[in-house]
Amino acid sequence: MSDWDFKIFTGTEVVWSFKEMPNGETRISARSPDGTRRITTIASGKGGWQVGHFHKGMSEEYTVQKGFMVLAYLCPFKKRETWRPVLKGDKVLIPPPEPHNVWLSPGGIFLLNHVVYKDETHPYFLTCILSKLCFRS
Repeated sequence: MSDWDFKIFTGTEVVWSFKEMPNGETRISARSPDGTRRITTIASGKGGWQVGHFHKGMSEEYTVQKGFMVLAYLCPFKKRETWRPVLKGDKVLIPPPEPHNVWLSPGGIFLLNHVVYKDETHPYFLTCILSKLCFRS
């Protein structure tokens, strides 16, 4: 499956994209000129972890439409990772700059909103520690 992008002009420019990610998930997204995005993610048949990361100027809101996910995030005050199941129909908001990672259940469908608060030249920053913790489990 190949990746593609196309633009729709309706007074403002919206960029639609379709991508197959390294973990096998499929992402279909619409990005507004200010960087705000709505993404539908379809997990692979075996599910899997994404990559641990954080954002400086945007929050992420996950909604589980089908299946479930596990949210892993670093608690800055407790200085340890926390694991939270998110079930079908549930939503979770991840504020900046909270490091996090998600495991998607096989064949699950997840809606993701990126809400931009300030201009970000880099949409996300990797957090190797959280990725290592998640992939070892």
